[in-house]
Amino acid sequence: VRTEGDFGRAGTPPSHPELLDWLATELVRRRWSLKALHRLILTSRAYRQSSLLRPESERADPDNILLSRFPMRRLDGDAIRDSILKASGLLDPMAFGPPDEVEVKPDGEVVATATGKGYRRSIYLKQRRSTPVTILDTFDAPQLRPNCLHRTHSTVSSQALQMMNSEMIRNSSRYMAGRVIDTVGEDVARQVERVYLAALSRPPSARESDRAESTLRNLATAWMKHLEEEVPAEPRRAQSQWLALSTLSHTVLNSAEFLYID
Repeated sequence: VRTEGDFGRAGTPPSHPELLDWLATELVRRRWSLKALHRLILTSRAYRQSSLLRPESERADPDNILLSRFPMRRLDGDAIRDSILKASGLLDPMAFGPPDEVEVKPDGEVVATATGKGYRRSIYLKQRRSTPVTILDTFDAPQLRPNCLHRTHSTVSSQALQMMNSEMIRNSSRYMAGRVIDTVGEDVARQVERVYLAALSRPPSARESDRAESTLRNLATAWMKHLEEEVPAEPRRAQSQWLALSTLSHTVLNSAEFLYID
């Protein structure tokens, strides 16, 4: 049903009324357990379809009303932030308790205040209309006035700029690179594989691996030249490799595969 807030005559009729009736009876039969109903839906063949658009389904069902494919959709802002923290190793799994405070950075970005173990999930952030968390606000966090019936998924340039320039995401990329180096050492091939596994939950293809390894070496050379001009206190070679891997990690976190559900 496209009009979730209006099931009456002014609303859009359901695309599958018989299925809707059957799900309603299943909800009653399963003692009104929403968890059981969610499990039923999520394990169905229709829900587990690929989002690949085949020519025959495009002709027969261009608007996907018949559920001929899984709709390509972007992660919600909460899931994007939580996934970045999880991939980087900065996610604090502690549940419940009072909400975490937020702070405004000098550049205007509103971020969460770190706990002793990192940052908690977005659901545990303090919500204030005057200081919405920037990454959540940019990626269409619902405005609860008075409630939210449907989350919008816009595609605007500020989202790409947020992913590229946010200090929170850059910091997460640096932590992610450090976590990878601590795990696999200086082996470039294993570093690339670990980044893909952490961010995309799959190993890279042979072509992706070759390109990423070549990119890492070029980035390390570029960072070495930059560090030679600044003369840092840290060892330049180790820092250039770490910064190169953090740049690659940042690129993978900005990829469509990380942000979208296929």
